[in-house]
Amino acid sequence: MTTPLVAATHYCERITDSFWAEPLNAITNVAFLVAAGLLFRHYATSRTSPQHALSLLTLIALVALIGVGSFLWHTWATAWMEWADVLPILGFISLYLWLFLRRVVGLK
Repeated sequence: MTTPLVAATHYCERITDSFWAEPLNAITNVAFLVAAGLLFRHYATSRTSPQHALSLLTLIALVALIGVGSFLWHTWATAWMEWADVLPILGFISLYLWLFLRRVVGLK
């Protein structure tokens, strides 16, 4: 089993095993939650077509999950938390690219 310090040092500036070993990385993840809240507020007051609603809500949820997962990774720094950081980012990038290729580029 990998210790948190070993798991995190290949990726972050973590130098100890303490919870707040990366305070700036941990705290700045609030920006993702604020962005998700602002995006949701904009979505709720806009006239989004039903065919785009699910896509937009999923992207907004993924932005929030990026903030939560990244906070967990930059505080707990376990192998499981690394997945909590990486998977929402992967999901957002994949969904965004797929939507862009279909809706902007016009690929089927």
